[in-house]
Amino acid sequence: MSVHARIPVVLTVMGVLLLSAGVAAVTPEERDALVRKLVEIRTRAEAERQPDPPQTARRTVVTEGEINSWLALEALETMPGVTSAEVTLGMDGKVSAMVTIDLETLGTPATGGGLNPLSLLTGLVPVQVEGQLETGVGQGRVVLEQASIAGIVVPESVLQQLLIHYTRTPENPEGVRLSESFALPAGIDRIVIGSGRAIVIQ
Repeated sequence: MSVHARIPVVLTVMGVLLLSAGVAAVTPEERDALVRKLVEIRTRAEAERQPDPPQTARRTVVTEGEINSWLALEALETMPGVTSAEVTLGMDGKVSAMVTIDLETLGTPATGGGLNPLSLLTGLVPVQVEGQLETGVGQGRVVLEQASIAGIVVPESVLQQLLIHYTRTPENPEGVRLSESFALPAGIDRIVIGSGRAIVIQ
């Protein structure tokens, strides 16, 4: 997967993993602004690999509106079974999101048989998650604070079932795991989350 492809993946994982109140307005202009910034981040990463790389850190500001416009107008087309996704960026690294998934399309994880609470869910199901995004020295980690499915607070293990079921691929059969650190793409050193924005530092 290319560097340009991995950057949207990180943003999508942020949107899918990390409660927003209300529905934010989305615009093509904000979507396009984020796409341009992703290109700039990729270009910077390529420059860093040259014999004479830039000597100063670059800061790219990404707004909550840009992320949500990109999710609504572009990313959802590549996420079968996800009908809506909205991210909220709070202070001190707090990231939260509300995602609606269609279990008729995705199917329900079978783990746990009849005792699995996910087996009782059908149709459109809202998933709300709050957590902290911790980053530094090219690594990131999501610290879950609270998750609810269909309005019911669930333990991390239940959310993990959903993530494994819906994010596993032939290349990554284990899927996404909440507690594991991951490498930030494109030479990103850290991401500083503030009220309504994220500062990407390369």
